[in-house]
Amino acid sequence: MFSVYSIVFLCGLCPAVLVTAHRKALIDVSESKAVKQLDERFLSVALGSTLIAERWKTFNVSSLKLQNLARGLSPAYVRLGGTYADFLIFNKTGTPSENAIAEDTDLWLGGCGVNKAPKNISNFTMTGQDWDSINKFTQAVGWKLIFDLNVLLRRGGHWDSSNAEELMHYTVNQGYHVDFELGNEPDAFHHALNRTLSSTDLARDYRHLFALLQKSAGLQKSRIIGPDLTRPSKRALKYLSKFLTKASSVVDIVTVHQYYINGRAATLNNFTDPHVLNYLLDIDEYLQLTRKLAPGTPVWLGETSSAWGGGADGLTNRYVAGFMWLDKLGLSALLGIEVVCRQSFYSGSYGFYALVDKNLNPYPDYWLSLLYKTLVGREVLNVTVSPSIKTLRVYAHCTNSKLAGYRRGAVTVYAMNLGSHAIKLQLNQGSGDSLYQYLLTPHGSDGVRSRHVNLNGKRLRLEPDDSLPRLTPRRLAARRSVTLPALTFSFYVLTSPEANACSGNSIKTK
Repeated sequence: MFSVYSIVFLCGLCPAVLVTAHRKALIDVSESKAVKQLDERFLSVALGSTLIAERWKTFNVSSLKLQNLARGLSPAYVRLGGTYADFLIFNKTGTPSENAIAEDTDLWLGGCGVNKAPKNISNFTMTGQDWDSINKFTQAVGWKLIFDLNVLLRRGGHWDSSNAEELMHYTVNQGYHVDFELGNEPDAFHHALNRTLSSTDLARDYRHLFALLQKSAGLQKSRIIGPDLTRPSKRALKYLSKFLTKASSVVDIVTVHQYYINGRAATLNNFTDPHVLNYLLDIDEYLQLTRKLAPGTPVWLGETSSAWGGGADGLTNRYVAGFMWLDKLGLSALLGIEVVCRQSFYSGSYGFYALVDKNLNPYPDYWLSLLYKTLVGREVLNVTVSPSIKTLRVYAHCTNSKLAGYRRGAVTVYAMNLGSHAIKLQLNQGSGDSLYQYLLTPHGSDGVRSRHVNLNGKRLRLEPDDSLPRLTPRRLAARRSVTLPALTFSFYVLTSPEANACSGNSIKTK
């Protein structure tokens, strides 16, 4: 048995006018112990509260097609929130066309600093039927619901929890199990919604939420998640510091949001630029601060995608977006982020960064997510690359033996070739065993701008009955070199030698 998987990468022939020799890299995947262990629902999703405001659009919870797509990513958390969460009013018997609570500026703007309504957003109603629909859907597909409560319902500078209490009472009566957030990106209210909510006030509101849940026999096990801050900045870090100083004892999970670029200014090259991909490293400041002020509290990316502002049509919903998504998953796991919630599972009428379009057709990132969910397990393994190749990104985990069907002890390596030349990989395994390749490439003539994706040369698509297709690997002989084409990404399952860190690989729900 080897203690290290040695994977030799040989760069494909570069243009003759520049270089004629191969580049080589030795990549060691340490199998002695895992460096991190993730939540079983590490890859999770988000849905915008706009779904309810817009009466669900084509998000028909009884659709078999939708259920199949969602179930393919289970187990997962689903966060129902976003900007519209802070304008949502629950009314069990209300109708979608009515406002359950009038737009009383003292009620929903009081204490937020500016008495000016946000542009193009007004309060809207979530009915008991709406709440039943989303809860029954998430239960049916194996998702766990996280609901973002409206923090802008305020009186006298304090959160008015009366509407939240109505929702909680209904939730308990219906037997639903839900975790809760309170507010969306409160550190950015000043420029997003023309108002302010201080970290001290928010911490007090979270303590009030904790007290409400503790009083409810049916919700005492509900977790409190937040504060859902924007990407790292001096202002955001200061906000989190003050918030955790006052609320760390009641917050079960710290959440922050992360995007790489502005969708309105996104370019094709952004998605394969190592410098841009490394923007995610800034999140380590949040991790360090949380470890200092709230030791042992997990940190999640509570909302994340490639580009803010709704993404960029033709880029964030195309094959090329997979480089950002797959690298985010790999790097987040190494950093110790326990859950990553992808914004968004469904696009509806807004945004170009969803996994599924308004007609319930998967975008390339859905297929990438499905493959990741199937193959990649909870245990994160250390990877050493020498010499370093700037355009090569490699990560490794124990294989998800429960979903992928491989025996315990297998290792999944996933690699991205950001460069314009193929790279040859020599995977040195024990003799007599096989390597399983899952190579994802663009389908058709549009290259990395393709709307569709191939798995080992065959286009991925739903079956005629809307069920998910089999994810069939290409089986390769041990010690055989394989080619990672330019501007592609691939997964490789190594079944021998058995990794010590993975031999006891069991998956448990937190």
